[in-house]
Amino acid sequence: MKSLYLRNFVAVGIFFLAAGFSSAQVGAPTILVQPASQTVEHGTNITFTVTATGTELNYQWRKDGKDLADYGNVSGANSSALKLVGVAQMDAANYSVLISNSSGVVTSSVAKLTINSITVFSDDFESVDLKNWTAFSELAGLSSALRQTAAEKKLNPVSRGSLSPEATRLTSSAEQNHKSDGSQSALLISSQQKMYRNLGVELAGAARATFWIYDDGGTQYRAYAELRGYSGAGHGIYTFPSGMKQLLAIGRYATGFGANQTGELADEKVNPKKYQAKVERGENTGWFNLAAAPDCSVGWHKFVIERDSDGTTIRFYVDDVLGRTITGADHVLLDCVTIGSVGTGTGVGNAWFDDVKVEAFPWRYNWLSKDSEGRGLFDWMKLRETGEDPWVTNVREITSVAQLEGKGFSNERGNWIAEGSAIYSREMRGTVEYVVNAPSADTYRIEIEGRERRGKMPVVNLRLNVWIDGEYLGRFILPYEGKTNGFAHCFTPYLAVGPHTIRIEWDNAENKCSLYLQAVRLQSLAGTDLNGNGFNDWAENRVLAQSGMDPVPNTSRVSPASIEGRGEYLSLMKCSAGISLTEMQPVQIHPGAGRRWYADVPLAPNRATTIKILHQNGIIEENAEINWEITNLLEAKDAVIRKGDSLLLNAQPSSQSFGAVNITIGDENYKIDTSTPLAVRFDQPGTFKVTGTFAPTGAAGSITVKVVEASFGNSISAWVGKRRFWDMDNLPSEVVIEADPRLKFTRVSDEERAQQKPTPAPLHINGRQYSVITDAAESRFAVARLGENGPILASSVVEGFRLFNWYDTYLRYVQIHKDGSQTIEEAFILSPMLPNITVTVLIIVSGVTFDDGRVTKTLTAADFDELGICRVRYIRDEGVKTSVCHTTKVYQDGVLIGWPAYEK
Repeated sequence: MKSLYLRNFVAVGIFFLAAGFSSAQVGAPTILVQPASQTVEHGTNITFTVTATGTELNYQWRKDGKDLADYGNVSGANSSALKLVGVAQMDAANYSVLISNSSGVVTSSVAKLTINSITVFSDDFESVDLKNWTAFSELAGLSSALRQTAAEKKLNPVSRGSLSPEATRLTSSAEQNHKSDGSQSALLISSQQKMYRNLGVELAGAARATFWIYDDGGTQYRAYAELRGYSGAGHGIYTFPSGMKQLLAIGRYATGFGANQTGELADEKVNPKKYQAKVERGENTGWFNLAAAPDCSVGWHKFVIERDSDGTTIRFYVDDVLGRTITGADHVLLDCVTIGSVGTGTGVGNAWFDDVKVEAFPWRYNWLSKDSEGRGLFDWMKLRETGEDPWVTNVREITSVAQLEGKGFSNERGNWIAEGSAIYSREMRGTVEYVVNAPSADTYRIEIEGRERRGKMPVVNLRLNVWIDGEYLGRFILPYEGKTNGFAHCFTPYLAVGPHTIRIEWDNAENKCSLYLQAVRLQSLAGTDLNGNGFNDWAENRVLAQSGMDPVPNTSRVSPASIEGRGEYLSLMKCSAGISLTEMQPVQIHPGAGRRWYADVPLAPNRATTIKILHQNGIIEENAEINWEITNLLEAKDAVIRKGDSLLLNAQPSSQSFGAVNITIGDENYKIDTSTPLAVRFDQPGTFKVTGTFAPTGAAGSITVKVVEASFGNSISAWVGKRRFWDMDNLPSEVVIEADPRLKFTRVSDEERAQQKPTPAPLHINGRQYSVITDAAESRFAVARLGENGPILASSVVEGFRLFNWYDTYLRYVQIHKDGSQTIEEAFILSPMLPNITVTVLIIVSGVTFDDGRVTKTLTAADFDELGICRVRYIRDEGVKTSVCHTTKVYQDGVLIGWPAYEK
């Protein structure tokens, strides 16, 4: 196999850095051009730049005051140009850069990134048939199989939000129009009229709806518009009995509020001089007056419902004046918009609606699949791995070198059915494996072709986790349109010739959804080879950016020597060490904090130790040499080392070439001669006095050796996006914790810890507590170092997971019994299924039990199937008017680590 040799690359790098350094030459950094604020469209690639003077400059970009790293869609976090691929609301923030060198530090001004909204629906009502809208109807939310039964038994369909059958459409009218160049609007003449439009998408986080309503000052006191959220993808197609989960309304409702207000809205009375709004679910609910907005008046008025990114703060505007802010609203996916009145009753009076617009501020963008040039290389890869040079990144040809039909899998989990050459899943989730053959050693692209089998609309995010040969490649979305196949792509590490196993996990929680897999392909991307070394430049640049050994010093005072580096695929790495390339022994590689690795290399006491690192199946080879430095007790300084480290001890005057030496460590005495230094391993933490005496002259010297031990204790599991606490009991003051940059990892002060409920147990004298939030259902690592940038003492993993409940999966009738009671089923999904996680479910309403008659249930790993699904059944007595309301909490080894944002 050909290799990119980097012999002595590290040592050469150190030499030039040292030779070029001179404190007299370094000037403190000065910023000449500050980074500029930007407002861009969703999905845009952006660059923030800074221009500074000074030498040996170091850059650290920050987002809202927190350091950035080159992960996800971020590139250049430590350069003069910060680049972001496919920005979305998660990237909208304040950016700045800290520039430093040995003479000083300067921080740039703040550059704000603003992301424009996406219009998901709009209607100017110039189409006289109002084709975008549908009138409400009775029992629209029930599943067809149970509509008649539910009606006959007069069941309480929990939160289905249906209206009476008299609700009718509004009519097209030329009498009023909001825009001077328009001719039509939607006319409301009675309280029976109400129309809805399912958006075709589900809006999380920030959203905004704008409505223009004409108030003629007459008797129409109920004319308003709504944003709604259902447990399915809109009104009439949700899964019974869940139904409507949120309703946000604005307009005129000046006929009395009733008695359904809660929280700060309790007992509020209608003010007919004002316009009104409503929040259906949350801490503060019911109708309320928009007291701070302008009074009611004849004419067109602009009404806006605006939800913050937290999903719980709602602002209501009239004519661009903030009328009221409501907090604590239930954060629900919004999928329906309505206009009209209450849809029932006999009230009459006119109002007109025009220029309805619903805007989304999507939190994420599928930047992983963005290929702006359509050449086969992703934008993020060019920015972070292959470089942006068009000559280097030029892909001339894409060839499928191996292809397997969907049904050609070698292994599977779940229930997969063949359909022609393809397969589809009859379960909500599943895993399949395919064995493909690489015809030559290379970096390849994997192409996965498929879709949602039923052609569900709105489009479902088909989330695929992909591995090759056990190495995780990432989480990707398979796009599709209707029943037309789409393609998901990801890139492999450098592969050896021969068979390789691709594993695809369909990480789904959506009910009534089926993944259809047509084919899996291994593709070669032919590009330039400007340096003529036999490798595509794009692949060569990529592997060099992903893998490498950090600078290694020529000498180390301790053995083993700690070495580190960048590494994407640790199972494809090999490390060995010995006194020559022909006498090498394997050295274990450990995962570091982030896409990094570290290894402890044992050193030979009498000659240089050679280190050999092979990256990505040997495509990169790096060599280095380390000499074990003798600690001369007549001259040496005190040492702080790790438990398990060894020192090479001697006591030899500079003027003497040979002689006997006595070394004392505590009660232990050793006799050596100067030609054979003593290797001593310190296996116990503590402080030790080490004395050496050169026997011929009696010259003596002593040092103090402090041996430090650190441990994380048990690894932890963390629910994606939710904070949990991590208590560490054995972290001496010398220890510095470094975590994967993708974790939100901060130390908790004693004051903050004292305020936690329930009160936590006291920490050990060397204990600390950290707050941890993980970004993905993947493994993230933290390491304990001996001082800043020091050797690593220990490492531990944070295992991310997600729990899905009824809100994500389903809550549905299974059976209606003769006595009128009903069996209702809910699906819980743990992704991935971790063995030390337990889920407790507690029913909090009367008249409902689990199917075993209890009101509490604890779910362990044994209760979930191989796909991570656990189906729980409830019995609801006849006449019970509540849902199967329950709370859900997740524990690891008895420690509470989270609960869902949405409870039933």
